[in-house]
Amino acid sequence: MKSRPNIRQGALQPEAVASLHYEHASVSDRHGGLFWHALLPWTLVAQGHAVKLMPAEYLRPFVRSNKNDYVDAEAIAEAVQRPTMRFVPIKNEAQLDMQALHRVRDRWIGRRTAVINQLRGFLLEHGITVATGPRHLRKQMPLILEDAANLLSPRMRMLLMELRTEWDKLEEQIDSINRERGESAKKQEGSRRLLTIPGIGPRTATAPTAAIGNATAFHKSLDLAGWVDLVPRQHFTGGESRLLSISKRGDPYLRRLLSHGARSVLAGGKRDQRSFGEWLNKLEAQPGMNVKQKSGLNKAILDQGWAEFRRQLEYKMLWAGGLLLAVPPKNTSAICPSCGRVSGKNRQTQAVFACVECGYSENADLVGAINVRRAGHARFACEVNSEVSCQQQEPTERAA
Repeated sequence: MKSRPNIRQGALQPEAVASLHYEHASVSDRHGGLFWHALLPWTLVAQGHAVKLMPAEYLRPFVRSNKNDYVDAEAIAEAVQRPTMRFVPIKNEAQLDMQALHRVRDRWIGRRTAVINQLRGFLLEHGITVATGPRHLRKQMPLILEDAANLLSPRMRMLLMELRTEWDKLEEQIDSINRERGESAKKQEGSRRLLTIPGIGPRTATAPTAAIGNATAFHKSLDLAGWVDLVPRQHFTGGESRLLSISKRGDPYLRRLLSHGARSVLAGGKRDQRSFGEWLNKLEAQPGMNVKQKSGLNKAILDQGWAEFRRQLEYKMLWAGGLLLAVPPKNTSAICPSCGRVSGKNRQTQAVFACVECGYSENADLVGAINVRRAGHARFACEVNSEVSCQQQEPTERAA
């Protein structure tokens, strides 16, 4: 038995961690911000340890007795060996910084709402009403403060001016974070892919990237929907399965952003230009506005068009150490792999390819795959060999 060293968080420096001679390191996902989510895991990874970060709520069933450090360590050691245990991806410093930006902005928006409500309350107490909406209040505030005929006292005018100054400062701070977040969304590859999905803007695109990273912890889109808790709760007993409402156990902030995106998709136009436009039209005829929004939200997450599939495939290929090359689809189904003849008459039907020059016959989809592969090889050769230009490459390669 190896002795268990008693090391506190303040003493967990790289030198102290390096003295722990273990191959695997399991850490509970507890509240500790940058230290437990980034600094300690990445320090252990740099020293050759295999780090597994587990949610604290999944460790509760393994705690046998009272709460102390030794019992928690035993629970972690037992839980990490379970084959069905789910682990949390390690966040880097950029993800934690982006999450902090979202949290600070959300708090500032709450403060701005509180200031606006307080302004309206003070004005209403003195018999002054303003139309609904922040822009109407902002437009009327200078006129109200300059009007000497209203019932405002000098002290109340000073308070209203201070509240207006606080409102302006909050607006500047929120705009600054919005600009920073918009620039970050344009720089990150994952956020740029999410921006192509209807209903997702810079704010919604950066939030999932900061929360889940590259989504390697989810094997399919339904797992991601379950993590955000957009799927109904399941109650299965006695051979009977019942689907209930969503439990709201996931990330409420991310779920709120996606819900707003679903509302924008339902309220927006250009449905005829989207793959699920007809489905939205049928959904709108059904009763229940919130049901429509949640259904549209699940549809937006699970629905994958060809462009998004190609981007996801590119990400998976890069993650696996491969390379995905996109080639122009022009004439890929009209080129004969045998003689290189390009003719629209070669593909006689949707499934049959027959060359009018040499009589080569094969399945049309197989011929298209062969031409796409050869075009990819030619493009890869152009990128690797800088001395050969793409214009000098032959469109096809003759079979030997």
